[in-house]
Amino acid sequence: MKKYVFSFAASEFVNFRWIEFKSLAEIEQLSYSVSESKADWLRPYIVVEMENDDSVLSIIKRSVLIKSAFHLWCEAATLSELIEQVANLPNELIDPYLNGCGTFKIVLSSAHKKLKQEEKIPIIETILDAHERIDAQVSLSSPDHQINILLEYTPKNLGKNTINSGGQLCRLLYGRLIGSSIRRNMMNDYRLSERAHLGNTTMNVTLAAIMANVGLCRKSSFVWDPFIGTGSTVIAASVWGSFGGGSDIDYSVLHGIGMSPKAGQERRCGETLRSNYEQYKLESRYLDVMVADIVSLHKFLRIPYGGLFDAIITDPPYGFRERSCKVSEQPVERKPTLVTRHRLAEIMGVIHIGYV
Repeated sequence: MKKYVFSFAASEFVNFRWIEFKSLAEIEQLSYSVSESKADWLRPYIVVEMENDDSVLSIIKRSVLIKSAFHLWCEAATLSELIEQVANLPNELIDPYLNGCGTFKIVLSSAHKKLKQEEKIPIIETILDAHERIDAQVSLSSPDHQINILLEYTPKNLGKNTINSGGQLCRLLYGRLIGSSIRRNMMNDYRLSERAHLGNTTMNVTLAAIMANVGLCRKSSFVWDPFIGTGSTVIAASVWGSFGGGSDIDYSVLHGIGMSPKAGQERRCGETLRSNYEQYKLESRYLDVMVADIVSLHKFLRIPYGGLFDAIITDPPYGFRERSCKVSEQPVERKPTLVTRHRLAEIMGVIHIGYV
């Protein structure tokens, strides 16, 4: 087992870091050793023992909370300790990257404290000088290998009564970049501002992707969302090969009827969840949607012998959300009221001929 470092993206959804990593390792059937302490997973860097680089790449190819992964060469609490460890690194570890025929560059990054370039250069030079020899050529624009120095400082928001005011160097990590995650590409490719069918409560792209990862959604999985709305959750699952479908009590949301949440725009013809799947070229992974109350579907969703679906991922409604109606199993006699044709179609999904 080798030691690797995962670098996380800022402080976004920090409480989901551990469960996302564990879920992705289960999907890929990987063995690993890592601290399960909540405090460790709240830090900007986490050290994980895994078998090889391929295992690490299989994690970061799906993770939306991990920013980058590195092969850890050495770790220390102070710069002087790190320099001692760098000087003692075995040649077989560093020669392919620093003494071969390829090119390299060194990047220094910090967490909880922003360093100016004039502060970074002396640290980089000191660590380079600690190596016995470096024969490889430097290339800042297109290197064959990237070596990283990761500095972790104590956070400054530790509370008013703490003695430590923050900004103190507490950990240094030194190693080789393995790769970066797809999180930035996914945020750009599936951004809500360009999605065809939206609602006022359409789920954040990042959170939907986390739910798909935690739900163990993978190729050929059947995924259901009983409060599907505009389908952010199942779209995120279908990106990874799952078949997505669901139900919702609100006919108008499923069929794109009513006001558009996009300011100054009208609903377009055919604006439905299916149009989102078509937009992302995922039509082959679209199951279907149905207008239904989840209360009446519990037997359908909870059948014996393992269940019908591989995963049920959803964002249940709570508090005051978008207005909806209840779909009854039996026809309900109502007192005559004056209702417009458009309003009836929006609420019930049917066109009535006569009105009172």
